[in-house]
Amino acid sequence: MQLSVGALVGGRFLVTALLASEGGTGLYRASDEKTRQPVVLRWIPPAPAARTAPAFLRRFDRLGPRLEKLKHRSLGSYVAHGRDADGSLYLASVLPDGELASTLLSKQPEWDLAGAMRILRDGSAGLSQLHSRGLVHGAVDPANLFVPREPGGACTLVLDVACVDLTDLAFVGEEQTLDGGPDSGSALNQPPPLPTPATDIVALGKIVLAWLFGEAALHDARPDRLLQKSTQTAKSDELQLLHSVLAAVFTSDASSRLADAAELR
Repeated sequence: MQLSVGALVGGRFLVTALLASEGGTGLYRASDEKTRQPVVLRWIPPAPAARTAPAFLRRFDRLGPRLEKLKHRSLGSYVAHGRDADGSLYLASVLPDGELASTLLSKQPEWDLAGAMRILRDGSAGLSQLHSRGLVHGAVDPANLFVPREPGGACTLVLDVACVDLTDLAFVGEEQTLDGGPDSGSALNQPPPLPTPATDIVALGKIVLAWLFGEAALHDARPDRLLQKSTQTAKSDELQLLHSVLAAVFTSDASSRLADAAELR
């Protein structure tokens, strides 16, 4: 299910283009009819019980003030979020400069070391800010990452409906058991696993690997094999440093390695 150009979301955001579609959700360019500014809009269609559980919706409704306080060049700036009458969810943020990583991956050659370093540096810095505020992105993937056109620009992670406030723990116990009818135990109606800082970082690491080895790296169940390959081809101190940080992301406490990644130059 996709929105059509000209659709009005939340009574405020006028859809002007589809940027990416994945897993039943859409990322759109839209015009904020209140400010007349362009925004990027993450939209999720009316969903099964897992996305309409009271605990999930209470948590989603409370996200706004937390996201609004985020100020970082590698994170999208929050504009608004909400629910429409049909049960769909949306989250709007300022449209970043650049192009989606998912689009670039489909047409760029493999082994773009400079791009991989920039994504790791900027993405790690943005996630460090997010995690330090007790928030988890929950949907770090190429369809949520803008890569700047200008050399001096920063890669920007778009905020997503999947964001979780880890300080809002009241919902966790309730969300494990839905209040629905006889089908509440089915797989479709079960809430998705709660994301963690570690899952954010591993997802970022896979994007970096994709910049080196191509799109298939995003779905590789054995990223350690790609890390071994990068060791074999390492020819510079910079690449060896990149490899060591990625190896740490995939093999140990990922959170402790963010500071190292953010310092990469």
